Amino acid sequence: MKKYFIFLGGWQVFIALGAIPAGFLFLLDTSGALMGTSPAMLAHSPFSSFLIPGLFLLVVNGLGNAAGAALSFKRKSQAAMAGLFLGVVLCLWIVIQVYMIGFISFLQPLMFAVGAFEAVTGWILNRKTQSASCILHLASCILHPASCILHPASCLTAHHFFQSLAPILITGATSTLGILYAVPSKSRL
Repeated sequence: MKKYFIFLGGWQVFIALGAIPAGFLFLLDTSGALMGTSPAMLAHSPFSSFLIPGLFLLVVNGLGNAAGAALSFKRKSQAAMAGLFLGVVLCLWIVIQVYMIGFISFLQPLMFAVGAFEAVTGWILNRKTQSASCILHLASCILHPASCILHPASCLTAHHFFQSLAPILITGATSTLGILYAVPSKSRL
C-alpha cells in the first residue's frame, strides 16, 4: 500500500510544481503577458483577465495538490479522498479550458492524463484502505438520498461512495474531453 501513497504524492508534486508558478505569474500580470498569452485568448470565456483562472490555478491545482502530497507522503487516510477529488478537478479544469480557449498546447492532454492518473490512484488507494469520512457520507447522501434513508449503513463507507461515483466521473470527463478534441474549436465558438 505504501507504493500507492508514493505514486499519489508524486502525481501531486508534479501538478503543484507546474500550477504554483503558473498561477503566481498570472496573478503578477493578469494580462497573461508573463506567461506568453493575452486576454484575447479569453474572448469566449466569462473572464476578461487571468485573475480568476490564475487564482484557481494557484490555490486549487497548486496549493491543493501540495497539501495533498503532504497527506500522501505522511500516509494519511485523507490522502485517498484528496487525490480523487483533486484529480477529477484537474480533469474538469482541462475540459473546461479546452472548451473555452480550444486546444492550444500538448500540456492540455498531458495534464488531463496526469489528473486522471491522480484520481484513479486516489480511488485505488481508498479501496485498499477503505477509510470512512463524514464528508463522504454527506456527499453520498446528497447524491443518493433514497439509499441513505433505506440503507444508512451502506453510505457510511468510503468504498460505497468511490465505487459508485468515481468511475462515472472519470468516464464522463474522459468522454467529454474526447468529444471536445474531435470538434474543431472554431465550430464551437
